[in-house]
Formats: sequence, C-alpha cells, structure tokens
Amino acid sequence: MDKFVTRPGFPLLALCRCAAIDDVGLANQEKKLLRETRSKGPLQVLLVEDEPVQARLVKELLTRGSEEGRPCQVTVCANLSAALSHQEPVDAVILDIGLPDADPEQVVPRIVSRFAGKAVVVLTGRDARTHGEKAITQGAQDFLSKDEIDGPALYRALRYAMVRVRLASALDKTGKDTAGSDRPEPRKS
Repeated sequence: MDKFVTRPGFPLLALCRCAAIDDVGLANQEKKLLRETRSKGPLQVLLVEDEPVQARLVKELLTRGSEEGRPCQVTVCANLSAALSHQEPVDAVILDIGLPDADPEQVVPRIVSRFAGKAVVVLTGRDARTHGEKAITQGAQDFLSKDEIDGPALYRALRYAMVRVRLASALDKTGKDTAGSDRPEPRKS
C-alpha cells in the first residue's frame, strides 16, 4: 500500500478500493497515465510567479528536467489576476502561494477552481511543509520547496500531479458508474 501513497492525504489505493478498482487495475491505470504524460505534444505549463529571477529559474529547470520526457511550453503570469484571466489551454499550473495581489489563504482554492481538472503544483518558501500540506488540503496535487527544487524533481512532480488528477477523475467516474451496483435487483412480478 505504501507505494501508492503519494503525499499525506492521498492514499490512492484506499481511493481505489472505495471505487471498486483492484490493486492491479490501479497499477495498470497509473502506468498507462504516466506513459500518456510522455507521449503527447509539449506540456503546457502556466507558471504563476511574481519574482522574475525565480520564474526564469523554474523555466530553466523545466527545460532541463523535461529532456527525457515531453518538452515544456511555459507561460508566466506575475500575479493572481493575470493567472485567473489566462485563456490559453494548460496541462498544469505551478503556483507560488506568496503573490503580492492575493491573500495566501485564497490563492490555491482560486487557482484550483479556475483550472478545475488540471494539475496544480505549489512552490513554497518559508515553512514549506506547513504551507505545502495546507495547499494539498485545498486541492493542489503536490508541493515543492523553492529551496530544494531541481529540474528532474520539478518535472516529475508535474507529471505525477497530472497522473493524480486523471486517476482521481477516473476513480470518480468509476465510483459514479458503480454507485448503484450493490443494490439488489428489483423483483419481477
């Protein structure tokens, strides 16, 4: 079971059991989704970061980190307002939660709501674990400390976050499809 626990609060195997998918089915689904994240065109990433130096670093890290996988096309928004009004399609959002035009308590929920069904990875500064775990409870799929990121780790976090979103969607769909399946058949008179 531990191999499927991705972050605190994300035991995928437990979700899978609730949705009536077996361990092998989950593993196969997870592998399929990971392959799919490598096989399409450039990964469209929206980077929401107000510090130009940090934005440049993240873009560079994604370029280096994606050398073995999909290339990344990164669009930078320097504030929450610009991100919320962004109209181009995205596969994932990398979000700095310390934006000058936003309440830190509302940044993640607003981005998750605006980009529903898309992967959200949070970059944290001070108190990384505390802020990161809170971001996950607010709907982000992963978090990384700005002090500890490198290209492969950032790219991997994005890919896995995308898989989590798609897997959660598949589990949700499966749960809805099987919601009434344990009810007894009505009697025929």
